[in-house]
Amino acid sequence: MSGPTISVITIVLNRASDIEYTIQSIAGQTYADMEWIVIDGVSSDGTLDILQKYRAHIHLLVSEKDNGIYDAMNKGLKLAKGEYVLFINGGDALHSPDVIERIVRQYIDTSAGVLPDILYGECMFVDRERKPLGIRSRLRSNPLPPALNHDSFRLGSNVSHQSFLVKRTICPLYNTQFKLSSDIDWMLNCIRSARNIINTGLIISDFVLGDASEKQKIRSLAERFFIMSKHYGVMNTILSHFKIVLRSINSNKLHKTSG
Repeated sequence: MSGPTISVITIVLNRASDIEYTIQSIAGQTYADMEWIVIDGVSSDGTLDILQKYRAHIHLLVSEKDNGIYDAMNKGLKLAKGEYVLFINGGDALHSPDVIERIVRQYIDTSAGVLPDILYGECMFVDRERKPLGIRSRLRSNPLPPALNHDSFRLGSNVSHQSFLVKRTICPLYNTQFKLSSDIDWMLNCIRSARNIINTGLIISDFVLGDASEKQKIRSLAERFFIMSKHYGVMNTILSHFKIVLRSINSNKLHKTSG
């Protein structure tokens, strides 16, 4: 089927153990109008050899040093030519072979003349063996908003970066001052610029739950607080965090009761 070109951007560094899951999920898509850009940070563990094996499916492969993941993402954005961009980074995957085709077929009508600015959906959490752990919104007790807007993240990010397609013309660059949570700031900036946002209701991506260090988690939370304060104000963010803590406590009680 013909439709808008989707630029899928993959950022990767030393993911030889699981990059093939990412590759196969993208190379196996039934939708033809896709551009796949891979930005590698000069992997030294064999990742590049695996990428070269599938080179025929990759439209542009760049391997060079960068200044962090968001600098690499900016490189991908600057190279993208498609109408939409979607980040599926090393280790993560598109949920099903026809997910991009279904999004385009059901929600993007090129004959209408006006394309949606953002399309979003669910994310499946998986473990390192690719066993499904559950839908992100259920596991985090933070429902996917039926209608996404700039206020939707007040109680925390409830849309996964990997399940968030954005029209390239409204995409800003990532703020590289943030090292762990700039994707939340980027998504909020995209939402602020969007006029037409569609909830596909589809599971778009699979995300591997990692083992980030405690130090990284603390730094990420600090960045998130700063980002939320930037978008919603400090006092509103403090009040929101009280609600987030209460929600987490109630969710844990519910899980214990149901278990």
